[in-house]
Amino acid sequence: MAGLSRRKISQYEKIITPNSAYFKTLKKADQRYLRILCKDWPDWLDKYIATPEMKRLKFITSSRNYTALYLVKSPDMLRHAVASALIIWNFTKDKPSTIAALLENIATPVFNLDLPRLGLDEALKNAEKISKLLIKSELEPRKLTNILPEAPKIERYFTAANLSHEQIERFYGNLELKKSGTKELAFRDLKVAEDFSRIVAKTSLKARDEKAKFTEDFMKSSIETLVEEGELTEKALYHLTEQDVISLIKKSKNKELCASFAKFKGQKRFKRPDKKPKKVTPERFDPFVRAEVDIDIRSGAEEIRYARLSKI
Repeated sequence: MAGLSRRKISQYEKIITPNSAYFKTLKKADQRYLRILCKDWPDWLDKYIATPEMKRLKFITSSRNYTALYLVKSPDMLRHAVASALIIWNFTKDKPSTIAALLENIATPVFNLDLPRLGLDEALKNAEKISKLLIKSELEPRKLTNILPEAPKIERYFTAANLSHEQIERFYGNLELKKSGTKELAFRDLKVAEDFSRIVAKTSLKARDEKAKFTEDFMKSSIETLVEEGELTEKALYHLTEQDVISLIKKSKNKELCASFAKFKGQKRFKRPDKKPKKVTPERFDPFVRAEVDIDIRSGAEEIRYARLSKI
């Protein structure tokens, strides 16, 4: 229609919609995001996504999704697992490594809490359908290795930084496999690498701020109370969904826990500490000095390592 502005259609939106049952359940924004990551959706991926262990990840997100403190909610771990797998498939077409990236989160604890993670072997012990699929493909769990370990990290940064699709296209389109040595993703252009490193640094600092710490600590404390009351087991944290745990909190005999969660759910403001944190900024780096560059942020005596970016 005349007078209406038309948004520029990117190369990624011209891709034919994958014949995937999972893909069709996603919102348009998520569909576009996954199409950016991989133009060639592997047909066999849906068989793994449809297993009970993978379906559970649809209901594993983050503590921030259960409080009014955050307006932007975290996506579910199933989308993260699929996105990580698609990154690897896009660059390598290596099926075992793609499956490894897809499955490495099946034992993620509720709310994606910082708890000990189960190894893939242990996580697959009772996963009958996944085990049958692996046997059919002549793959052994102990031999499944993600040959591009930075792929899940890149996906997390894309999501955590709440980047626009245009920004993701710019960064992702500038990545390629190193031409020699071990398989590793690298940026072609220094300017793009620098811009991405700044986003990584800022996002990582935000993920460690007082509000994020309070949110995770509250949920951890609530779960510890349920365990102490005998209403939940630690083992169940790797098998239940978040709604299962929320239901246990609401029905708990510990009325103080019930009241605290109700307050947490409706909390819209967070009082930050009076002491102002030190200003921390990303270090400048020159990728021509070494083949690999470590981007560090130092806060006092603590060193936090965020990413490794390479210049081809």
